[in-house]
Amino acid sequence: MRTWALLSLVFAAGVGIGYLLGTQGEPDLRGASSPGGPTAPPAPPAPRVPISPPVVGPSLEEALATLPPPPPPEPGGKITGRVRSPQGEPVPGLRLRAKARFPSPAAHGGASLADDVRAWVEGRRRNDAASADIVSSADGTFEFPAAAGAEFWFAPAEEGVRLRPTSHRSAVRAGERVEIEITLGSTVEFALLLPDGTEPAEAEIRVSADGRGGDRKRWTPAGRRIALPAGTIVVRAVTPDDAFASEEERVAAVAGGGPPVTLRLAGRPGIRGRVILPAGLEVADLRVDLIAWPEGAAPEDPWWRFEPGRPAGTSGGCVYRFLDLAPGRYLLAVRASRRLLAREVVEVPEGLVERDLPVALPSRADTLMLVAERGDGKPVEDLEVGFEIRGPLVQAAHPAETVLRQADGSYLVFFPEEDDGFKGARWFATVVSPKYGRREVEFERTEATTVRVRFEEPASLEITIDSAGAGAAAPRPSVRAGGLSATPDAEGRAVLSPLPPGPVTVSVVAHPGGTPQGNTIARQETVLVPGANRLVVRLPVLSDLIVEGAAASRGVFVHSLDDPQLMVPGRTTRDGRCVFLALPPGRYVVRSDDATGREHMEVTLPGPSTVRFAAGSPRTAEERPGGELKPAPR
Repeated sequence: MRTWALLSLVFAAGVGIGYLLGTQGEPDLRGASSPGGPTAPPAPPAPRVPISPPVVGPSLEEALATLPPPPPPEPGGKITGRVRSPQGEPVPGLRLRAKARFPSPAAHGGASLADDVRAWVEGRRRNDAASADIVSSADGTFEFPAAAGAEFWFAPAEEGVRLRPTSHRSAVRAGERVEIEITLGSTVEFALLLPDGTEPAEAEIRVSADGRGGDRKRWTPAGRRIALPAGTIVVRAVTPDDAFASEEERVAAVAGGGPPVTLRLAGRPGIRGRVILPAGLEVADLRVDLIAWPEGAAPEDPWWRFEPGRPAGTSGGCVYRFLDLAPGRYLLAVRASRRLLAREVVEVPEGLVERDLPVALPSRADTLMLVAERGDGKPVEDLEVGFEIRGPLVQAAHPAETVLRQADGSYLVFFPEEDDGFKGARWFATVVSPKYGRREVEFERTEATTVRVRFEEPASLEITIDSAGAGAAAPRPSVRAGGLSATPDAEGRAVLSPLPPGPVTVSVVAHPGGTPQGNTIARQETVLVPGANRLVVRLPVLSDLIVEGAAASRGVFVHSLDDPQLMVPGRTTRDGRCVFLALPPGRYVVRSDDATGREHMEVTLPGPSTVRFAAGSPRTAEERPGGELKPAPR
């Protein structure tokens, strides 16, 4: 409130002064002529009436001049503490400022703005009078008398000193003790010398506590002094091109400054260069591996037989570098995911080797060319590509290991490595666009395979789950359609987007007991149009099924005869009962496996909530009145 009053006073004074200055040079336009009209002589200026400032009592200067000195603070006890380094060592002779703050009084509500400002200034002067400058002793401790009723915060009184935000409580009072952890700043002058005795035009000083990670400081001949944290630290100088570097050196930086440090730079043995891609080709996951290559090994040998040594991600136009290597032979392997695109063996002497690695286009026999277009014929970007392989021996999804984007917007995608399960299988390319959704296209794998995918304007589907008729067994489900899934909100609504227009199957899946796969409890077909679509899915009556008499079995399973893909997981209780939750209407087979064989029975839901296996029979069981099942006759 008081701060606002002071700011209001300054703002009002500024507005008044601005108004007076703005009216002094204001032009008089009453005699100005309109375009094309006669020019009238300018009228004499009207006499101005001087503006007198309003009378608001004594001025601010007069009000502040009458303030008496603040009363001496009332003693309340001592505050003690200790200043230590991050390593726990005491820090002697450090000056800190203990800032006092008394509780703010109620709103002043004085007769004038000057009264409010005066009250605010009185409070500031009282806080300043109770504040104290402290100096830590030889063992890092300190103490000072604290005013009663005030809280104290600590701030450094010297440059280069930083207090950790969590090193002490936010405020302490008289009679309390505080532990303050600080970081002392230091400024050290560095001299850098190249092997020929000259200085580099620029370098980077890498600072760390243990030689790993840390901070980086820019050094130039004109800026030799580098700000460092106090203490024993590890420094190393490196030129911008990474061709020269110094050895790591430990420097004892003390608060306020330290002796000059000379670092001598030497050449860094290693390999660096660029990965040269064909014009217009982009590789998202390109990387270079460096492998120590044994004597007698040929570059044609499979490079993955040898343990990768030092992988490096490419950056900045496919630039790679491996520095500070021991002299010897190394294999450079350029790869994208698990695919090898280029390789070369390089001999590393004492110095730095420059080597560019050209990458040729892969064989068309190994890749699928994918062309994804919008309705207007323009290419679609940011795609995720994969394969669905379906056949008598395999039915699985394979992500595309490597995607190469060409200048015309098409993609070259490596096929998965073949195995015996691919024989006679059908191939599908699955393409996912964040904007247009998921598409699936079947193709035949030949040497000149090209797949074209056309994306239409995407659709969105708002699904509302109506569970009024599902009964008490209805759990909170999820919805799935077009490769997307979502969990409805408390009102049963979920939105799936983007989806391709056209026919789509919406599945509602229950997850009893938190099972991730879940049971499909409802399916509904719909046809999507571009833009917004809505669908209401009504859940059927859901039933819980309890199977008894399975205490000695190795497992109890429920299979749907109406939906072969539905196998419901069960939950076995301590008394041997197996509980299956949230089953939709239909015909089911309940199967039990034990040491004597396998027995099974058919159950139709909705129906009996509890069924029992007849003991000791491996044959098919039939239902008896009352829901109990007995063995079928031999």
